[in-house]
Amino acid sequence: MDLESVAVHEIGHLLGLDHSNVPAASMYPTFIYGERKRGLNADDIQGIRALYGF
Repeated sequence: MDLESVAVHEIGHLLGLDHSNVPAASMYPTFIYGERKRGLNADDIQGIRALYGF
């Protein structure tokens, strides 16, 4: 498991994000072994904007 990808996902939860239905999003509920999701997908960004209004 890529620790940085898991950290990005968990930080999303700390910020108030729920799981996403978009497989490419960092907030997707499962990881494939060896997969890296270190950046934010448009769905992740949209979720943050919805919560914090920017």
